[in-house]
Amino acid sequence: MKVNHNKFYSVMINSFTVLLILFAAGYILFSDISKIISNTPDDASYYLKIAGNFTLEKGFTFDNINITNGFQPLWEYLLIPVMLLADSQPPENKLRIILLVQLVLISISLLIFNSVLRKFFQDKYILAFDIFFGVFVFFNAINGMETSLMILMISLLLRSAVNQKIFETESKGKEFTWGIILGLLILSRLDMIFIAIGIALIFMTGFRKESLYRIIKIFAGTATILIPYLLFNYFSFGNIIPVSGYLKSGFLQTSLVDKLQLILKYRESYFFFCSLIYFAWYLIFKKRSEEDSRNSFLDFINILIITSILLFSYMLIYLNWVIFYWYFIPFALVFSVLACIVFSHLFKDKDSAAVNIVYSAVIIFTAFYWGQKIYANYSGYNSVKENNWNIESYKAASWIKDHSGVKDIMAMKDAGHFSFFSERDVINLDGLVNDFEYQEVLKNKKLNEYLKNNNVKYLSQHAIWKRDDVIRGEYDTLEFKLISHKYSAESDPVLLLKKNEVYRSAPYYDDGNKAVFIIWKLDLELLNN
Repeated sequence: MKVNHNKFYSVMINSFTVLLILFAAGYILFSDISKIISNTPDDASYYLKIAGNFTLEKGFTFDNINITNGFQPLWEYLLIPVMLLADSQPPENKLRIILLVQLVLISISLLIFNSVLRKFFQDKYILAFDIFFGVFVFFNAINGMETSLMILMISLLLRSAVNQKIFETESKGKEFTWGIILGLLILSRLDMIFIAIGIALIFMTGFRKESLYRIIKIFAGTATILIPYLLFNYFSFGNIIPVSGYLKSGFLQTSLVDKLQLILKYRESYFFFCSLIYFAWYLIFKKRSEEDSRNSFLDFINILIITSILLFSYMLIYLNWVIFYWYFIPFALVFSVLACIVFSHLFKDKDSAAVNIVYSAVIIFTAFYWGQKIYANYSGYNSVKENNWNIESYKAASWIKDHSGVKDIMAMKDAGHFSFFSERDVINLDGLVNDFEYQEVLKNKKLNEYLKNNNVKYLSQHAIWKRDDVIRGEYDTLEFKLISHKYSAESDPVLLLKKNEVYRSAPYYDDGNKAVFIIWKLDLELLNN
Protein backbone atom coordinates (compact mmCIF):
# COMPACT_ATOMS: atom_id res chain seq x y z
CA MET A 1 0.00 0.00 0.00
CA LYS A 2 1.51 3.29 -1.13
CA VAL A 3 1.10 6.23 1.26
CA ASN A 4 1.71 9.82 0.29
CA HIS A 5 3.73 11.78 2.84
CA ASN A 6 3.66 15.50 3.50
CA LYS A 7 7.05 17.18 3.88
CA PHE A 8 5.73 19.68 6.44
CA TYR A 9 4.51 16.94 8.77
CA SER A 10 7.71 14.94 8.22
CA VAL A 11 9.70 17.94 9.42
CA MET A 12 7.36 18.30 12.40
CA ILE A 13 7.85 14.64 13.33
CA ASN A 14 11.63 14.86 13.10
CA SER A 15 11.72 18.14 15.02
CA PHE A 16 9.51 16.78 17.79
CA THR A 17 11.64 13.63 18.07
CA VAL A 18 14.86 15.65 18.34
CA LEU A 19 13.24 17.93 20.93
CA LEU A 20 12.20 14.95 23.06
CA ILE A 21 15.67 13.41 22.95
CA LEU A 22 17.53 16.66 23.69
CA PHE A 23 15.25 17.59 26.57
CA ALA A 24 15.54 14.13 28.12
CA ALA A 25 19.33 14.13 27.67
CA GLY A 26 19.56 17.54 29.36
CA TYR A 27 17.50 16.26 32.27
CA ILE A 28 19.71 13.18 32.71
CA LEU A 29 23.06 14.95 32.30
CA PHE A 30 22.52 18.25 34.07
CA SER A 31 19.82 17.79 36.71
CA ASP A 32 20.70 17.79 40.36
CA ILE A 33 20.94 14.15 41.45
CA SER A 34 18.14 14.63 43.98
CA LYS A 35 15.87 15.71 41.15
CA ILE A 36 16.67 12.53 39.24
CA ILE A 37 16.22 10.31 42.29
CA SER A 38 12.84 11.91 43.03
CA ASN A 39 11.67 10.60 39.63
CA THR A 40 13.38 7.20 39.89
CA PRO A 41 11.51 4.33 41.60
CA ASP A 42 13.25 2.65 44.51
CA ASP A 43 12.92 -0.66 42.66
CA ALA A 44 15.28 0.62 39.96
CA SER A 45 18.14 0.53 42.45
CA TYR A 46 17.44 -3.16 43.12
CA TYR A 47 18.45 -3.80 39.51
CA LEU A 48 21.55 -1.63 39.76
CA LYS A 49 22.72 -3.17 43.01
CA ILE A 50 22.20 -6.75 41.78
CA ALA A 51 24.00 -6.02 38.51
CA GLY A 52 26.87 -4.40 40.40
CA ASN A 53 27.20 -7.41 42.69
CA PHE A 54 27.20 -9.72 39.68
CA THR A 55 30.11 -7.82 38.13
CA LEU A 56 31.99 -8.49 41.39
CA GLU A 57 31.46 -12.24 40.79
CA LYS A 58 28.98 -12.53 43.66
CA GLY A 59 26.13 -13.86 41.51
CA PHE A 60 22.56 -12.62 41.42
CA THR A 61 22.33 -11.21 44.93
CA PHE A 62 21.10 -7.95 46.35
CA ASP A 63 22.55 -8.22 49.85
CA ASN A 64 25.60 -10.46 49.20
CA ILE A 65 23.97 -13.03 51.48
CA ASN A 66 20.96 -14.45 49.67
CA ILE A 67 20.80 -15.41 45.99
CA THR A 68 17.68 -13.96 44.36
CA ASN A 69 15.73 -14.00 41.11
CA GLY A 70 13.38 -11.15 42.06
CA PHE A 71 13.83 -9.14 38.88
CA GLN A 72 12.81 -8.93 35.22
CA PRO A 73 15.64 -11.00 33.70
CA LEU A 74 16.43 -9.42 30.33
CA TRP A 75 16.80 -5.93 31.80
CA GLU A 76 19.02 -7.29 34.56
CA TYR A 77 21.21 -9.10 32.03
CA LEU A 78 21.56 -5.92 29.97
CA LEU A 79 22.62 -3.92 33.01
CA ILE A 80 25.54 -6.21 33.84
CA PRO A 81 27.91 -5.13 31.02
CA VAL A 82 26.88 -1.49 31.51
CA MET A 83 27.67 -1.65 35.23
CA LEU A 84 30.94 -3.40 34.44
CA LEU A 85 31.98 -0.54 32.16
CA ALA A 86 30.87 2.02 34.76
CA ASP A 87 32.54 0.19 37.65
CA SER A 88 34.83 3.08 38.63
CA GLN A 89 32.00 5.63 38.73
CA PRO A 90 30.12 6.66 41.91
CA PRO A 91 26.54 5.41 42.23
CA GLU A 92 25.10 8.76 41.16
CA ASN A 93 26.92 8.61 37.81
CA LYS A 94 25.98 4.98 37.33
CA LEU A 95 22.32 5.95 37.59
CA ARG A 96 22.79 8.70 35.00
CA ILE A 97 24.51 6.24 32.65
CA ILE A 98 21.66 3.74 32.98
CA LEU A 99 19.10 6.45 32.26
CA LEU A 100 21.08 7.42 29.15
CA VAL A 101 20.94 3.78 28.04
CA GLN A 102 17.17 3.91 28.52
CA LEU A 103 16.99 7.12 26.50
CA VAL A 104 18.72 5.33 23.63
CA LEU A 105 16.34 2.35 23.88
CA ILE A 106 13.14 4.39 23.98
CA SER A 107 14.39 6.65 21.16
CA ILE A 108 15.08 3.63 18.95
CA SER A 109 11.62 2.35 19.82
CA LEU A 110 10.04 5.61 18.68
CA LEU A 111 11.95 5.51 15.39
CA ILE A 112 10.90 1.90 14.77
CA PHE A 113 7.24 2.66 15.45
CA ASN A 114 7.45 5.63 13.08
CA SER A 115 9.00 3.54 10.33
CA VAL A 116 6.24 0.93 10.63
CA LEU A 117 3.44 3.49 10.78
CA ARG A 118 4.74 5.20 7.63
CA LYS A 119 3.84 2.05 5.69
CA PHE A 120 0.15 2.58 6.48
CA PHE A 121 -0.51 6.17 7.51
CA GLN A 122 0.22 9.70 6.42
CA ASP A 123 2.74 11.71 8.41
CA LYS A 124 -0.08 13.95 9.55
CA TYR A 125 -1.47 11.13 11.67
CA ILE A 126 1.90 9.74 12.66
CA LEU A 127 2.53 13.12 14.30
CA ALA A 128 -0.46 12.39 16.55
CA PHE A 129 1.17 9.10 17.57
CA ASP A 130 4.47 10.85 18.27
CA ILE A 131 2.87 13.47 20.49
CA PHE A 132 0.83 10.94 22.45
CA PHE A 133 3.87 8.66 22.73
CA GLY A 134 6.04 11.58 23.79
CA VAL A 135 3.83 12.82 26.61
CA PHE A 136 2.41 9.50 27.85
CA VAL A 137 5.19 6.95 27.25
CA PHE A 138 8.61 8.43 26.47
CA PHE A 139 9.52 10.06 29.80
CA ASN A 140 7.74 7.48 31.95
CA ALA A 141 9.98 4.85 30.34
CA ILE A 142 13.18 6.63 31.47
CA ASN A 143 12.83 5.38 35.01
CA GLY A 144 15.62 2.87 35.67
CA MET A 145 13.15 0.01 35.34
CA GLU A 146 12.62 -2.52 32.54
CA THR A 147 10.05 -0.35 30.77
CA SER A 148 12.13 1.05 27.90
CA LEU A 149 13.49 -2.39 27.02
CA MET A 150 9.99 -3.85 27.01
CA ILE A 151 8.78 -1.13 24.63
CA LEU A 152 11.79 -1.70 22.37
CA MET A 153 11.01 -5.42 22.18
CA ILE A 154 7.34 -4.66 21.37
CA SER A 155 8.45 -2.35 18.55
CA LEU A 156 10.80 -5.02 17.18
CA LEU A 157 8.06 -7.65 17.35
CA LEU A 158 5.69 -5.32 15.49
CA ARG A 159 8.30 -4.45 12.85
CA SER A 160 9.07 -8.12 12.27
CA ALA A 161 5.35 -9.02 12.07
CA VAL A 162 4.72 -6.35 9.44
CA ASN A 163 7.86 -6.91 7.37
CA GLN A 164 7.43 -10.68 7.32
CA LYS A 165 3.62 -10.53 7.02
CA ILE A 166 3.55 -12.98 9.89
CA PHE A 167 -0.27 -13.25 9.98
CA GLU A 168 -0.76 -13.24 6.23
CA THR A 169 1.60 -15.79 4.68
CA GLU A 170 3.56 -18.80 5.82
CA SER A 171 7.23 -19.36 5.06
CA LYS A 172 9.99 -21.53 6.47
CA GLY A 173 11.75 -20.13 9.49
CA LYS A 174 9.97 -16.81 9.95
CA GLU A 175 7.54 -18.04 12.62
CA PHE A 176 10.37 -19.56 14.66
CA THR A 177 12.43 -16.36 14.43
CA TRP A 178 9.42 -14.28 15.39
CA GLY A 179 8.91 -16.58 18.36
CA ILE A 180 12.47 -15.86 19.51
CA ILE A 181 11.71 -12.12 19.56
CA LEU A 182 8.52 -12.90 21.48
CA GLY A 183 10.57 -14.86 24.02
CA LEU A 184 12.90 -11.90 24.51
CA LEU A 185 9.90 -9.62 24.99
CA ILE A 186 8.57 -11.91 27.72
CA LEU A 187 11.98 -11.97 29.41
CA SER A 188 11.97 -8.16 29.38
CA ARG A 189 8.80 -8.18 31.48
CA LEU A 190 7.35 -11.52 32.48
CA ASP A 191 3.70 -10.49 32.49
CA MET A 192 4.08 -10.02 28.74
CA ILE A 193 3.38 -13.76 28.67
CA PHE A 194 -0.19 -12.57 28.09
CA ILE A 195 0.81 -11.48 24.60
CA ALA A 196 1.32 -15.15 23.70
CA ILE A 197 -2.37 -15.77 24.48
CA GLY A 198 -3.31 -12.87 22.23
CA ILE A 199 -1.19 -14.26 19.41
CA ALA A 200 -2.80 -17.68 19.69
CA LEU A 201 -6.30 -16.15 19.66
CA ILE A 202 -5.59 -14.02 16.59
CA PHE A 203 -4.13 -16.96 14.68
CA MET A 204 -7.13 -19.09 15.52
CA THR A 205 -9.74 -16.56 14.33
CA GLY A 206 -11.18 -17.71 11.02
CA PHE A 207 -9.49 -21.02 11.74
CA ARG A 208 -7.34 -22.39 8.97
CA LYS A 209 -5.82 -25.84 9.07
CA GLU A 210 -2.26 -24.44 9.06
CA SER A 211 -2.91 -22.08 12.00
CA LEU A 212 -2.10 -24.58 14.72
CA TYR A 213 1.10 -25.62 12.97
CA ARG A 214 2.23 -21.99 12.70
CA ILE A 215 1.42 -21.31 16.35
CA ILE A 216 3.53 -24.32 17.35
CA LYS A 217 6.48 -22.98 15.33
CA ILE A 218 6.20 -19.55 16.95
CA PHE A 219 5.99 -20.95 20.46
CA ALA A 220 8.91 -23.31 19.71
CA GLY A 221 11.05 -20.21 19.12
CA THR A 222 9.70 -18.65 22.30
CA ALA A 223 10.42 -21.80 24.27
CA THR A 224 14.11 -21.81 23.25
CA ILE A 225 14.42 -18.46 25.06
CA LEU A 226 12.19 -19.09 28.07
CA ILE A 227 12.97 -22.70 29.01
CA PRO A 228 16.59 -22.09 30.17
CA TYR A 229 15.39 -19.25 32.42
CA LEU A 230 12.50 -21.30 33.83
CA LEU A 231 14.74 -24.29 34.48
CA PHE A 232 17.25 -22.07 36.27
CA ASN A 233 14.47 -20.77 38.51
CA TYR A 234 13.13 -24.24 39.22
CA PHE A 235 16.42 -25.88 40.11
CA SER A 236 17.80 -22.87 42.00
CA PHE A 237 14.67 -21.72 43.83
CA GLY A 238 12.18 -24.60 43.57
CA ASN A 239 9.69 -22.56 41.54
CA ILE A 240 9.63 -21.36 37.95
CA ILE A 241 8.09 -18.04 39.06
CA PRO A 242 10.59 -15.51 40.45
CA VAL A 243 10.22 -14.68 44.13
CA SER A 244 9.01 -11.13 43.47
CA GLY A 245 6.27 -12.31 41.10
CA TYR A 246 5.22 -15.06 43.49
CA LEU A 247 4.89 -12.71 46.46
CA LYS A 248 2.94 -10.11 44.48
CA SER A 249 0.42 -12.59 43.13
CA GLY A 250 -2.63 -14.01 44.84
CA PHE A 251 -6.38 -13.75 44.76
CA LEU A 252 -8.02 -10.59 46.03
CA GLN A 253 -7.33 -9.68 49.65
CA THR A 254 -9.56 -6.63 49.34
CA SER A 255 -12.92 -5.92 47.71
CA LEU A 256 -13.11 -5.76 43.94
CA VAL A 257 -14.58 -2.27 44.18
CA ASP A 258 -11.70 -1.00 46.32
CA LYS A 259 -9.16 -2.49 43.93
CA LEU A 260 -10.91 -0.97 40.93
CA GLN A 261 -10.98 2.45 42.61
CA LEU A 262 -7.24 2.18 43.18
CA ILE A 263 -6.56 1.29 39.55
CA LEU A 264 -8.83 4.08 38.28
CA LYS A 265 -6.63 6.65 40.00
CA TYR A 266 -4.21 6.16 37.12
CA ARG A 267 -4.83 8.12 33.91
CA GLU A 268 -3.75 5.15 31.82
CA SER A 269 -6.73 3.13 33.04
CA TYR A 270 -8.94 5.34 30.91
CA PHE A 271 -6.62 4.77 27.95
CA PHE A 272 -7.36 1.09 28.46
CA PHE A 273 -11.11 1.71 28.29
CA CYS A 274 -10.61 3.72 25.09
CA SER A 275 -8.82 0.75 23.55
CA LEU A 276 -11.78 -1.46 24.52
CA ILE A 277 -14.12 0.87 22.65
CA TYR A 278 -11.92 0.68 19.56
CA PHE A 279 -11.69 -3.11 19.84
CA ALA A 280 -15.47 -3.45 20.04
CA TRP A 281 -15.86 -1.20 16.99
CA TYR A 282 -13.25 -3.23 15.10
CA LEU A 283 -14.91 -6.54 15.89
CA ILE A 284 -18.43 -5.37 15.08
CA PHE A 285 -17.87 -3.20 12.03
CA LYS A 286 -14.33 -3.22 10.65
CA LYS A 287 -13.67 -6.93 10.78
CA ARG A 288 -16.89 -7.83 8.99
CA SER A 289 -15.83 -5.85 5.95
CA GLU A 290 -12.43 -7.57 5.87
CA GLU A 291 -13.57 -11.07 6.73
CA ASP A 292 -11.36 -12.87 4.24
CA SER A 293 -8.24 -10.75 4.53
CA ARG A 294 -5.45 -10.48 7.08
CA ASN A 295 -3.45 -7.41 7.97
CA SER A 296 -0.40 -8.08 10.14
CA PHE A 297 -0.35 -4.51 11.48
CA LEU A 298 -3.99 -4.46 12.61
CA ASP A 299 -3.76 -8.04 13.86
CA PHE A 300 -0.76 -7.07 16.01
CA ILE A 301 -2.56 -4.04 17.44
CA ASN A 302 -5.48 -6.29 18.33
CA ILE A 303 -3.01 -8.62 20.04
CA LEU A 304 -1.78 -5.68 22.13
CA ILE A 305 -5.37 -4.85 23.08
CA ILE A 306 -6.04 -8.46 24.11
CA THR A 307 -2.82 -8.32 26.13
CA SER A 308 -4.06 -5.12 27.79
CA ILE A 309 -7.34 -6.81 28.70
CA LEU A 310 -5.48 -9.70 30.32
CA LEU A 311 -3.07 -7.34 32.10
CA PHE A 312 -5.90 -5.22 33.46
CA SER A 313 -7.73 -8.33 34.66
CA TYR A 314 -4.57 -9.62 36.31
CA MET A 315 -3.99 -6.34 38.13
CA LEU A 316 -7.61 -6.19 39.23
CA ILE A 317 -7.99 -9.76 40.46
CA TYR A 318 -4.60 -11.32 41.10
CA LEU A 319 -2.02 -8.62 41.88
CA ASN A 320 -1.75 -8.10 45.64
CA TRP A 321 0.93 -5.47 46.03
CA VAL A 322 1.33 -1.75 45.61
CA ILE A 323 0.46 -0.83 42.01
CA PHE A 324 3.01 1.42 40.30
CA TYR A 325 2.65 3.71 37.30
CA TRP A 326 5.00 1.71 35.07
CA TYR A 327 2.58 -1.23 35.16
CA PHE A 328 0.21 0.90 33.05
CA ILE A 329 2.64 2.01 30.34
CA PRO A 330 1.50 -0.73 27.88
CA PHE A 331 -1.96 0.88 28.01
CA ALA A 332 -0.46 4.26 27.09
CA LEU A 333 1.51 2.68 24.24
CA VAL A 334 -1.60 1.07 22.74
CA PHE A 335 -3.53 4.32 23.16
CA SER A 336 -0.82 6.23 21.29
CA VAL A 337 -0.96 3.87 18.32
CA LEU A 338 -4.74 3.93 18.31
CA ALA A 339 -4.67 7.73 18.14
CA CYS A 340 -2.96 7.40 14.76
CA ILE A 341 -5.39 4.71 13.55
CA VAL A 342 -8.54 6.49 14.72
CA PHE A 343 -7.57 9.90 13.36
CA SER A 344 -6.70 8.33 10.03
CA HIS A 345 -10.06 6.57 9.85
CA LEU A 346 -12.18 9.52 11.01
CA PHE A 347 -10.55 11.99 8.65
CA LYS A 348 -10.09 9.64 5.72
CA ASP A 349 -10.88 11.38 2.44
CA LYS A 350 -11.70 14.54 4.40
CA ASP A 351 -9.34 17.47 4.04
CA SER A 352 -11.58 20.42 4.80
CA ALA A 353 -10.54 23.39 6.94
CA ALA A 354 -12.91 22.27 9.71
CA VAL A 355 -11.38 18.80 9.86
CA ASN A 356 -7.87 20.21 10.01
CA ILE A 357 -8.89 22.60 12.79
CA VAL A 358 -10.34 19.78 14.89
CA TYR A 359 -7.31 17.56 14.36
CA SER A 360 -4.86 20.39 15.07
CA ALA A 361 -6.76 21.43 18.18
CA VAL A 362 -6.56 17.93 19.66
CA ILE A 363 -2.84 17.41 19.11
CA ILE A 364 -1.94 20.98 20.14
CA PHE A 365 -3.95 20.65 23.34
CA THR A 366 -2.33 17.29 24.09
CA ALA A 367 1.17 18.60 23.37
CA PHE A 368 0.84 21.75 25.47
CA TYR A 369 -1.36 20.59 28.35
CA TRP A 370 0.61 17.45 29.17
CA GLY A 371 3.83 18.85 27.76
CA GLN A 372 3.90 21.62 30.33
CA LYS A 373 3.40 19.02 33.08
CA ILE A 374 6.41 17.10 31.80
CA TYR A 375 8.42 20.31 31.57
CA ALA A 376 7.53 21.23 35.15
CA ASN A 377 8.50 17.76 36.39
CA TYR A 378 11.75 17.34 34.48
CA SER A 379 13.08 20.89 34.21
CA GLY A 380 14.23 23.25 36.95
CA TYR A 381 17.50 21.37 37.27
CA ASN A 382 18.37 22.75 40.70
CA SER A 383 15.00 22.08 42.28
CA VAL A 384 13.79 18.90 43.93
CA LYS A 385 10.44 17.64 45.07
CA GLU A 386 9.46 17.94 48.71
CA ASN A 387 7.87 15.07 50.62
CA ASN A 388 9.54 12.48 48.44
CA TRP A 389 10.69 9.40 50.28
CA ASN A 390 13.13 8.50 47.49
CA ILE A 391 15.07 11.65 48.33
CA GLU A 392 14.89 10.89 52.05
CA SER A 393 16.26 7.42 51.34
CA TYR A 394 19.12 8.97 49.37
CA LYS A 395 19.90 11.39 52.22
CA ALA A 396 19.91 8.55 54.74
CA ALA A 397 22.13 6.47 52.44
CA SER A 398 24.60 9.35 52.16
CA TRP A 399 24.67 9.70 55.95
CA ILE A 400 25.16 6.02 56.72
CA LYS A 401 27.89 5.81 54.06
CA ASP A 402 29.88 8.35 56.08
CA HIS A 403 29.03 6.93 59.50
CA SER A 404 29.38 3.16 59.13
CA GLY A 405 31.98 0.58 58.25
CA VAL A 406 32.21 -0.85 54.74
CA LYS A 407 31.42 -4.33 56.08
CA ASP A 408 28.51 -3.27 58.30
CA ILE A 409 25.31 -5.10 57.35
CA MET A 410 21.92 -3.41 57.44
CA ALA A 411 18.29 -4.36 56.90
CA MET A 412 15.33 -2.47 55.47
CA LYS A 413 12.09 -2.77 53.54
CA ASP A 414 12.09 -0.88 50.22
CA ALA A 415 15.86 -0.94 50.40
CA GLY A 416 16.85 -0.15 46.79
CA HIS A 417 18.11 3.44 46.95
CA PHE A 418 19.36 3.05 50.52
CA SER A 419 21.56 0.09 49.60
CA PHE A 420 22.74 1.27 46.19
CA PHE A 421 23.74 4.80 47.17
CA SER A 422 25.20 3.86 50.57
CA GLU A 423 27.29 1.11 48.92
CA ARG A 424 26.50 -1.11 51.88
CA ASP A 425 25.04 -4.61 52.09
CA VAL A 426 21.37 -4.27 53.02
CA ILE A 427 19.03 -7.23 53.52
CA ASN A 428 15.69 -6.63 51.81
CA LEU A 429 13.03 -7.21 54.49
CA ASP A 430 9.92 -7.19 52.31
CA GLY A 431 11.36 -10.21 50.49
CA LEU A 432 11.10 -9.11 46.85
CA VAL A 433 14.84 -9.47 46.20
CA ASN A 434 15.45 -12.05 48.89
CA ASP A 435 14.76 -15.79 48.56
CA PHE A 436 11.92 -18.17 49.42
CA GLU A 437 13.68 -19.38 52.57
CA TYR A 438 13.26 -15.91 54.05
CA GLN A 439 9.48 -16.42 53.91
CA GLU A 440 9.93 -19.47 56.14
CA VAL A 441 11.84 -17.28 58.61
CA LEU A 442 8.92 -14.85 58.83
CA LYS A 443 6.28 -17.59 59.07
CA ASN A 444 8.20 -19.43 61.81
CA LYS A 445 8.72 -16.20 63.78
CA LYS A 446 12.49 -16.33 63.61
CA LEU A 447 13.17 -12.80 62.37
CA ASN A 448 15.24 -11.84 65.43
CA GLU A 449 17.33 -14.97 65.02
CA TYR A 450 17.71 -14.28 61.29
CA LEU A 451 18.97 -10.73 61.89
CA LYS A 452 21.41 -11.94 64.53
CA ASN A 453 22.75 -14.84 62.44
CA ASN A 454 23.38 -12.45 59.52
CA ASN A 455 25.19 -9.95 61.76
CA VAL A 456 22.79 -7.13 60.99
CA LYS A 457 24.00 -3.97 62.74
CA TYR A 458 21.47 -1.37 61.61
CA LEU A 459 17.76 -1.49 60.77
CA SER A 460 16.08 1.28 58.77
CA GLN A 461 12.47 2.21 58.11
CA HIS A 462 11.24 4.97 55.82
CA ALA A 463 7.53 4.96 56.61
CA ILE A 464 6.10 4.48 60.08
CA TRP A 465 2.47 5.44 59.72
CA LYS A 466 -0.08 6.18 62.42
CA ARG A 467 2.48 6.34 65.19
CA ASP A 468 2.61 10.02 66.00
CA ASP A 469 4.75 9.36 69.06
CA VAL A 470 7.45 7.78 66.89
CA ILE A 471 7.25 10.56 64.33
CA ARG A 472 7.64 13.17 67.10
CA GLY A 473 10.45 11.16 68.71
CA GLU A 474 8.44 10.76 71.93
CA TYR A 475 8.49 6.99 72.28
CA ASP A 476 10.60 4.49 74.20
CA THR A 477 10.14 1.30 72.20
CA LEU A 478 8.70 0.22 68.86
CA GLU A 479 7.74 -3.34 67.96
CA PHE A 480 8.74 -3.83 64.32
CA LYS A 481 6.92 -6.69 62.56
CA LEU A 482 6.90 -7.96 59.00
CA ILE A 483 4.43 -9.96 56.91
CA SER A 484 5.25 -13.09 54.95
CA HIS A 485 3.42 -12.46 51.71
CA LYS A 486 3.80 -16.12 50.82
CA TYR A 487 1.96 -17.35 53.90
CA SER A 488 0.08 -14.20 55.01
CA ALA A 489 1.73 -14.70 58.40
CA GLU A 490 3.18 -12.14 60.79
CA SER A 491 6.76 -12.37 62.04
CA ASP A 492 7.99 -12.10 65.59
CA PRO A 493 8.51 -8.47 66.66
CA VAL A 494 11.92 -6.81 66.61
CA LEU A 495 12.15 -4.39 69.54
CA LEU A 496 13.57 -1.02 68.49
CA LEU A 497 14.58 1.52 71.14
CA LYS A 498 14.44 5.30 70.87
CA LYS A 499 17.83 5.54 72.55
CA ASN A 500 19.34 3.43 69.74
CA GLU A 501 18.37 5.83 66.97
CA VAL A 502 21.45 6.94 65.05
CA TYR A 503 19.68 8.86 62.29
CA ARG A 504 16.34 10.66 62.04
CA SER A 505 15.14 12.72 59.10
CA ALA A 506 12.92 15.76 59.25
CA PRO A 507 9.21 14.85 58.96
CA TYR A 508 7.86 14.41 55.44
CA TYR A 509 4.74 12.98 53.82
CA ASP A 510 4.69 9.52 52.27
CA ASP A 511 1.54 8.71 50.30
CA GLY A 512 -0.33 11.35 52.31
CA ASN A 513 0.90 10.06 55.67
CA LYS A 514 3.33 11.96 57.87
CA ALA A 515 6.53 9.97 58.27
CA VAL A 516 10.19 10.08 59.25
CA PHE A 517 13.17 8.06 58.03
CA ILE A 518 14.88 6.40 61.01
CA ILE A 519 17.98 4.24 61.35
CA TRP A 520 18.39 2.22 64.55
CA LYS A 521 21.44 0.42 65.80
CA LEU A 522 20.25 -3.05 66.76
CA ASP A 523 20.61 -4.22 70.33
CA LEU A 524 22.10 -7.74 70.23
CA GLU A 525 20.81 -8.54 73.72
CA LEU A 526 17.25 -7.80 72.63
CA LEU A 527 17.73 -10.03 69.55
CA ASN A 528 18.87 -12.84 71.86
CA ASN A 529 15.60 -12.58 73.71
